Amino acid sequence: MKFIELCGLPGCGKSFLTKELLKFYKFNKKENNKIFFSYYEKHSVFNFLKKNFYVVATFPIIIFKKELYLILVFYLSTYRKYTEIFISKRTLSLLFNSIYLLSLILYVNHYSRKKIIFIDQGFIQLLYSILYDMENINIKNLNLIIEKWLIIFHSLNYFYEVYLCENDHNLILQRLKERNGDSFIENNIESNTINFKFKKATKLFYKIKNFLLNTKNKYSRLQIKNLCFENLNIEDFLKELLY
Repeated sequence: MKFIELCGLPGCGKSFLTKELLKFYKFNKKENNKIFFSYYEKHSVFNFLKKNFYVVATFPIIIFKKELYLILVFYLSTYRKYTEIFISKRTLSLLFNSIYLLSLILYVNHYSRKKIIFIDQGFIQLLYSILYDMENINIKNLNLIIEKWLIIFHSLNYFYEVYLCENDHNLILQRLKERNGDSFIENNIESNTINFKFKKATKLFYKIKNFLLNTKNKYSRLQIKNLCFENLNIEDFLKELLY
C-alpha cells in the first residue's frame, strides 16, 4: 500500500488540486478502484464524526500498535517541551488528527481493496502545524523533532510519497487575506498580522523541505517530490500517482 500526501503553505492550492483530482478520478471508472481519497474542506461536526468513525472502527487494531504509543510519547515529551500552553484545544486537535491519520491507514489496509491513500492533510502537513506552534526552536532541535516524528510513521512499513507544493507567494498571501480559512496561519488572526505569520510559515516550510531533501536516503520508504502548481496538468499528475 502507498500513502500520498500534499504538503505546503496554507493557500498554495492543495485542496483545489485534491478536488480537481477527485473530479477526474470519478469519471475515470477504469481506475476508480485504486485510490482512497481523504479530503476535508473545512472543520465541521460532520468531518469530526467522520474522522471518529475511522478511529472507532480501527480501535481493536490501533490499541496494540506501537505507533499509537509513540505518538502519545511525542506529544507528552517533545511537543509539551516547546509549547507555552500544553493542555489546550489546539493540542487535543493535533493529537486527535495524529491518531486519525494512523487509524485511516489501518482502516484502508484492513477493510479496503484500494492500494493508494491520497490525502491533502497528512503526516508531514501535520508536522508542519506542530512545529509552527513551537517556540524558540533552533535548527538542531528542529531537525531532532522532525526525526522523532518521521520514525513514528516510517515504522508502519508503508511506502510514503510527499509532494512539497509550491506556488507564487504573492498569490498565496492574497488568497489568505481574501478567504475565511481555518488553517494554522488564519486561525484567530487580525488582518495586520497575517504578513508576519505568513513569513514565519514560509521560513518554516523551507526548513522542513531542506531537511526532507537532505535526509531522503535515510528513510527507504519515504519519497520526497517537488510539485509546482504553475502549468500543472491534472490528468498527467493523476497518471503519475497511479503508475
